[in-house]
Amino acid sequence: MGNENHYAISNPSQLEGDFIAAGAYEFPSSTTNARLKRLKSNGEIVWDVYMEADGMPNRAMHVDASGWGEGSATVFGFMEEGDQEALIYGVASDASILYPMKLSIPGGSFFGETTFLHGIQSLDGSWVAVGEYKNGPNRSGLMVKLSASGALDWSIHINAPTTNAGPDFDALNHVIEVPDLGYIVGGSGNYIDPSGTVKQGALAALVGYNGSQLWGQTYVHSDISYESVAARTVATTEGKYYQIVNGRGDITYLENGFSIYEIDLSNGIAPSDVRHIHIQEHPIKVMSAHPHPQNPEHLLLSGFLEVDASNLPYDPNDPQSFYEISAGDRPPFLMEINPGISQPGLSCIQWHQVYDVPASFFGSSATWNRYDVFSNAGDQPEIFHPEMLLVEPSTDPKLIGYRDNYALPNEFDMEFIGTNLSGVTECPTFQANLVELERAPAISPELFFAFKEYDLIPFVPSVFDPTVDLLPCDVCFPEVEVLTDEVTCEFIRLNINPASENADEVCFDIMWSDGTTDSGTDTTIIEKLWTPGTTNLTFSLSSYCCDEPAMTGFPVNVSFALPEECDCGTCAPFVRAKQIHQESVTYFSDGPFSLTPAMPLSLFDQEPGCTPGSAAEYELSFLSFFSPYMPFNSCLDDRAVEWQIDGVTVASFDCGVPSDYSGLKPFGEYDVTAILTDCSDAICVDTLHRSLTLEACTPPEYLPFSLVDAPMFCSGPFSCGKYLNAELAVPSCMTLDWIIDGEVVEDDPMVSELHCFGWGSHSVSLRATCNDDPTRFTESESQTFYCGPTLTPILIYDLEFCAIEVGVSEILSEISLAVEDMIDVDYDVNDVGFEATVTSCGILGQANGQPQVFNYALDLMSSSNNGAPFFVSIPNASNIQTLSLSISYGDWFVGVIDFPDFIPPICEVEEIPGCTDPNALNFDPMASIDDGSCVYPDQNPEPCDSLCDLMVTYEMLAGA
Repeated sequence: MGNENHYAISNPSQLEGDFIAAGAYEFPSSTTNARLKRLKSNGEIVWDVYMEADGMPNRAMHVDASGWGEGSATVFGFMEEGDQEALIYGVASDASILYPMKLSIPGGSFFGETTFLHGIQSLDGSWVAVGEYKNGPNRSGLMVKLSASGALDWSIHINAPTTNAGPDFDALNHVIEVPDLGYIVGGSGNYIDPSGTVKQGALAALVGYNGSQLWGQTYVHSDISYESVAARTVATTEGKYYQIVNGRGDITYLENGFSIYEIDLSNGIAPSDVRHIHIQEHPIKVMSAHPHPQNPEHLLLSGFLEVDASNLPYDPNDPQSFYEISAGDRPPFLMEINPGISQPGLSCIQWHQVYDVPASFFGSSATWNRYDVFSNAGDQPEIFHPEMLLVEPSTDPKLIGYRDNYALPNEFDMEFIGTNLSGVTECPTFQANLVELERAPAISPELFFAFKEYDLIPFVPSVFDPTVDLLPCDVCFPEVEVLTDEVTCEFIRLNINPASENADEVCFDIMWSDGTTDSGTDTTIIEKLWTPGTTNLTFSLSSYCCDEPAMTGFPVNVSFALPEECDCGTCAPFVRAKQIHQESVTYFSDGPFSLTPAMPLSLFDQEPGCTPGSAAEYELSFLSFFSPYMPFNSCLDDRAVEWQIDGVTVASFDCGVPSDYSGLKPFGEYDVTAILTDCSDAICVDTLHRSLTLEACTPPEYLPFSLVDAPMFCSGPFSCGKYLNAELAVPSCMTLDWIIDGEVVEDDPMVSELHCFGWGSHSVSLRATCNDDPTRFTESESQTFYCGPTLTPILIYDLEFCAIEVGVSEILSEISLAVEDMIDVDYDVNDVGFEATVTSCGILGQANGQPQVFNYALDLMSSSNNGAPFFVSIPNASNIQTLSLSISYGDWFVGVIDFPDFIPPICEVEEIPGCTDPNALNFDPMASIDDGSCVYPDQNPEPCDSLCDLMVTYEMLAGA
């Protein structure tokens, strides 16, 4: 029952040669909890438990052979439901949980979530944990140092630069100690390629024992590669450090592979050529890396392949036999490499073994959770974290992994593989066609470190034995066998046989595809009559224990077809049920600015129009061979027709008689049924349904209009004239309105109108609204156009001051060119005005549940250091959610520039002093702490302009 995944395995030193395996367990309703096992070296399970944290779902991501809380192993993980919080706890030899602690953000977790994905015990007895901090779409690598006594020493966030134009990939998934220097951390980070695109790159950083940054980098196989993630950093027994990276490379990579990068402890990733290993036909991923216990310069790597059975080689000892591996399987591999070899023509692979482990449909498990081993639809996980391999000098290698024999997504069993130091087991192995390439990485040597405050507080663990708590010995076995007894022209007969010895303890629910349902218990015979007009039916059965509904069996689905000798055939013309309005919409097919006729096609839709009073005429008909529209079907010649409205017959017609029907009913919603009976065989009946809406006002779905240039209409250098031409007229019960840049223009557009637009992007649409019910309206698709020159300001993120600088040199140049064509006007850059319109979720937004909207003027500045000679600066930008820039020149309005893909920068959240009272004259929406400067009307009656830089009313913000 349930499934297990995400397993990590500890070293055996703490438990007299036994191991601790930790991971995740899902049961019974997709709830995930930490799963812990104690195993002997031969794979025998000593105990097996799962744990809730504060009664909440959680995951165990890594287990370390150290004694947190004087336990036998230390587990790192996180709470999964609600606000994620990182967890660390000890596990005793009897499965009890010791010193359980969670990482909490001071003041609550409103500003973010944390996870621990990996951790180690340091040489000084302290612990170091790494993982991820999340705040909305923004992510940071998280690193925490815990003292030997279990206290929090320090914590830092690690970020890579980003353009904020896409996903944030910053996360840490492993840490290794470098004696006398500190710790190398690795994982995933943002890498900006030469085109400005943010890609997922591998991350490597050396952090001092005090949390200081010694160096930090993100990098990819090459600038044209993508999706690189550091899986592990490992040191040989000779003291050389390497980082193993999974990812997709340049065009020479047909599938995902992995790379081996040497680390210079003084400078980081070596920029020279490195070895890339992939298979021409399949992805290959490394999950664990260890130093070789006997060859000091070598490493042992383990991971998985995703293979297609048609590309596998045969066993050379038995060419006729074929492996039991299917397309999409993920067989594990083990290999020994010499990472110091990078010369072309020399292989760094000493040997490799791929294990013949069938796992049906494993690669078809399309999971999207960021922390799942095979997330991202089985292609390239965003985070690599599991430990698959255990290597000790005194023992042979051991692998732990997953096996899927259920042919269902994410239904896994654990598997164990023991090998010698050549990767040989008692089971068959094969070799893959490995390809080795040499490539130099593309490196971005820039990471940002920032110390963060956290609290370490206890959580309450609850430990359960799944074999006792989830599957008691007296529970029923809810599997059911369904046998087809007979299928005739009249009925389907099925035998339902529970597999349990106590069949009366098994209940089941049945659903047929025609909507009928049934339920029962015990051994049962089901007879289902064919629904008239139906030729195919599907039977679905869900079984469960009557006393334990959570104990469910595998669902049973069976499809049936009506036997050929009794197939009636189908008569299914399109049913049209429409209202006949008294006033209709008029379309101008040859208006003065129409390039093509604007004729609406309403064969299927409700026709628009108006009907006064409380009742309306309607018409029921078919679109068939004798329809005035088109030949959909000619079977109506042999059918008698019965019309029903809400189950009540309103008209009947004999075979071959025209069947159109008109009537009158009050306004409302009705279900129309057309029953078509075969005149030669009354058992053959087709039942068709259609809805009918009768209402006072039906706005048109089709709202044609055109935009025609009117260059002579607008005065001034910064505008474009457009003639807005509505190509229809609506009746008296509705109104047409223009929607310009999202705002309703409440003029009468029955006659087309002229409009002036400033520079920038604009959208225009037409809306038809029912006068008696404004919620009943239709709106056309928008027509968009650009007025004036293309304005593309540059956003520069200043993370140190948490500000955004907008480069406006190009804008000033275009304004200068426009002014030069005017008489008696001298261009002066100081006459250009910039005003920012922003929405923010500051203090008032949090209290009121509404975004704050406000405008403020920006000073034009110049600088030669930021790449833009002229720019405007927007301070305190971390809380800004949307941004637009309004531009003027003297008394002329120039235009508005929007930033639809704007993402606020990730920066330090500092206290901003100011007036935080919305009732004050000088309320500052960006202020986060009140400095006592509020000014109120009863204190000073002078006009606000003489006292305040900014005034925003509460009503303005609450309605924004």
